[in-house]
Amino acid sequence: MFISIALLLITFFLVFSETKKIAAAIIDTEKVLIQLSEGDLSATVNPKSLKRTDEIGSMAKALERTLSELRNIITNIQ
Repeated sequence: MFISIALLLITFFLVFSETKKIAAAIIDTEKVLIQLSEGDLSATVNPKSLKRTDEIGSMAKALERTLSELRNIITNIQ
């Protein structure tokens, strides 16, 4: 019985920790998207998000490429 409760608590904390990391990465990406929507091309994607190897990392890398391309387009127009 004690082992079951201990495993349940450990599992809860592991899931909570991972969920918190995922939510933080999504919130960071959202902040960059908001800056971009306001025309701020100086926004930067969190390096931690760029290092991720999951879907959130893919999203962060795509956003970074988008920012880079937009900066290049604006520079070439000027």
